[in-house]
Amino acid sequence: MKEENVIYRIIDGKGENRRLDRRYVFIGIFVFIMIATFSFLLTRNMRQTSAADMSQFKAGNIMSDAVMRNYASMSETEIQSFLKNKNNCNKAASSVKGSSVTPDKYNGVVYNYKYNYGGKTYFYHVEKGKFVCLAGESFDGESAAHIIYQAAQDYKINPQVLIVLLEKEQGLITDQWPNSNYQYRSATGYGCPDTAACDSKYYGIKNQIRKAAELFDTVLSGGWTNYPIGWNDIRYSPTASCGSSRVYIENLATSALYRYTPYQPNAAAIKAGTGSAPCGAYGNRNFYIYFSDWFGSTQKVKYTYAQSYYNSNKNTTGNMIGATSCKTLANKEADISEAGTYYCSQKFSKGGLYWVTTVNKDGSRTEIGEQFLTGTAYNIYNTLTPEYRKKLYDMKVTSDNILIYLTWMSNEKTLGPIKEDVTVHNDTKMQSLHCEKASLVGDASRGYFTLPAGVFEYWTSHESLMGKPKSNVSQNSTTKMQWQEFENGWIMGNDQKGWYASIPGIIRNIWIKQNYEKGSLGFIQSDIIDGCQKYEGGQVCNK
Repeated sequence: MKEENVIYRIIDGKGENRRLDRRYVFIGIFVFIMIATFSFLLTRNMRQTSAADMSQFKAGNIMSDAVMRNYASMSETEIQSFLKNKNNCNKAASSVKGSSVTPDKYNGVVYNYKYNYGGKTYFYHVEKGKFVCLAGESFDGESAAHIIYQAAQDYKINPQVLIVLLEKEQGLITDQWPNSNYQYRSATGYGCPDTAACDSKYYGIKNQIRKAAELFDTVLSGGWTNYPIGWNDIRYSPTASCGSSRVYIENLATSALYRYTPYQPNAAAIKAGTGSAPCGAYGNRNFYIYFSDWFGSTQKVKYTYAQSYYNSNKNTTGNMIGATSCKTLANKEADISEAGTYYCSQKFSKGGLYWVTTVNKDGSRTEIGEQFLTGTAYNIYNTLTPEYRKKLYDMKVTSDNILIYLTWMSNEKTLGPIKEDVTVHNDTKMQSLHCEKASLVGDASRGYFTLPAGVFEYWTSHESLMGKPKSNVSQNSTTKMQWQEFENGWIMGNDQKGWYASIPGIIRNIWIKQNYEKGSLGFIQSDIIDGCQKYEGGQVCNK
């Protein structure tokens, strides 16, 4: 292999043939135009053990399209936190025999320290006596987390894929003293064939990450790949004598990985875990191991939408309880790995989060209708099937008005279809939902009351007079008189006799003494006008 593709480092400045921190095994020389690099034939013994189950590694399906397209898997903040947690970045510059240099930049990265080895000079960034690692570095004013996140969003590629690529190619996630003129320069190995020097037009970590994301997006979008879905002959090593086998590539994500790294691990390499083996090629194996260890399944999308919401709203939500549940409209649990619409929920100690997820054919996702509910709204909503949740989303329900809609859903037969969406009334600040048979009036703190059509019509015209509702309607079964209590009195009558206000005071007291509508005065026939109120049997005045 060409010397340009090997980055040597000295342990404690001793032993000219030893390498520091990362020991790579290089095997052979291969031709691979514009892509894939020195590291796919390497293995690092940084970790001798792995949680990845290599018995589940499948050469024809290394990763599903849905996982590679899961561009919403991490926020920029989550990426930054991951990078920091994976590397304590605590290596002192004094641990190697280098020297300080006048600060300068190389492809947007500041360096102020150099280390010579094998006739080459490597540049590093040192602050307060320690090497600066990926999580703390600035690349022309941008953090690695921002660059990764932006590339993921622009090309609809899982940022976890890009993170793993940086590790598999240059060990940048865990390296405690990355150099700028090789590792950051060719961070993802894009444009670095072993048959020639790396192409300078692809230099720089931002360029490298974005070009890698673009390549994956191209293949996932149906663009060119030299390893299409179907049967392909894939070698175990760039050394022809190591052999090959026919592999049925099942999906575009796996095709993209082979376009990037055109070798499969042989049985010995798989058995070796993170170690080396005769005729071994380790790029796709290591990709599988790192992803599995760090992020879980390469086949099923680990849905982190609720986690992201929690990270930003933990004081409101309380702790997460259990896993996210997503259901189809038919009320069946689903892992959202296939295109479709899903109704998702996540339980928290202070309530529940609900939203609708649409998975597109290319594996990308959109989330809409996010609502965090507590108290009565949560208790009701939690019992609804996806069919009823869909109704709510179709009506563009918000967290401010969801409780009145939930009350309507619980009483749809009594209330009838909605005639007018929720209205907030100026005088009382009450919400109302006007329906065909009756209407709801109230708010989240008082609850919602059912107003018959006639009562609702009267109330909307006399809102300031009557105030807020205090009860549902009642009826005398004999006389058919109906009444409903409000803050300032009652609305009384029926659809045949009409609806009028009965206000506490002398006039009402006289009517009560006459035994309401059953007495000689009968039903009310007017509101109080000029101190008088008309009844069927006469008029009562207070002048």
